Amino acid sequence: MAEDAPMIKILMLHGFTQSGTLFHSKSRALEKHLQRSLSPLVGGRQSSVKLVYPTAPTRVSSSDIPGYVQPTTSPDEPEQTDCWAWWRMDLTTMTYTNMEEGLELVAKTMEAEGPFSGVVGFSQGAALAAMVSSLLEVGRAEIFGAGSASGGMSYPESFKTLAHPPLKFCISYSGFKAPHSLYAAFYEPPIETPILHFIGSLDTVVDESRSTALVECCKGLSNRANGANDESENSLRQERVIYHPGGHFLPSQKPLLNVVSNFISETLQSTKPKASIDETEDDVTAMDVPF
Repeated sequence: MAEDAPMIKILMLHGFTQSGTLFHSKSRALEKHLQRSLSPLVGGRQSSVKLVYPTAPTRVSSSDIPGYVQPTTSPDEPEQTDCWAWWRMDLTTMTYTNMEEGLELVAKTMEAEGPFSGVVGFSQGAALAAMVSSLLEVGRAEIFGAGSASGGMSYPESFKTLAHPPLKFCISYSGFKAPHSLYAAFYEPPIETPILHFIGSLDTVVDESRSTALVECCKGLSNRANGANDESENSLRQERVIYHPGGHFLPSQKPLLNVVSNFISETLQSTKPKASIDETEDDVTAMDVPF
């Protein structure tokens, strides 16, 4: 993971049934905004702000897409899809299959393309982004070790040899917490990495309760050295949650893009982000729903 010049690299993790290429096309507004707004941190060069879009390893079918309608095609016609997943849910056990393969691909990407300053994820990719942030934290491997002794998930093999520093930030769009207790070590104790959560008020794919369950597992920008009290901790959690008046997608309105770039730039500079839900809510709710 050699780096010749200062660079901000952001890992972009797509959602279920998407691909890196599709996620790139759906996040162009975010990419352009971040390249413009973050370039002053790396000498004013937009080329020094790089977003990397890997594609998950598990192929799924188009029928797995939420809201999918079967087309009127010949039954003999082979299905051509570019739909991928980081894991699949076993609805009987509520556990994930193929998860190690997804984590291994992320680890290989981080090894080959990193180091990364942070991660942005959408839907399943946002759930994964929170997991990756957790895995890279100091002491998390030991937490997994203790948990696995009592039946929890073991620390992923692909991350045991990964030489990558903890991430400085995570952006979660329509993210959620893994529901099974098998994955408790990702979230207990709470994730320390600063995470900014976006929740769509009209999201019918990821229910708000699933996203807020993830929020509750995130410590945010707590004062680790001095120790934050319960009241300030709750305040920090609240200001990391942005509701937008839309559904299951990345919102691209300028005020929301500014929230993201402000959050990233200030976490990179190790200062407390200014953008809070109180400061942005008026602008956000006044917007037209973008569909």
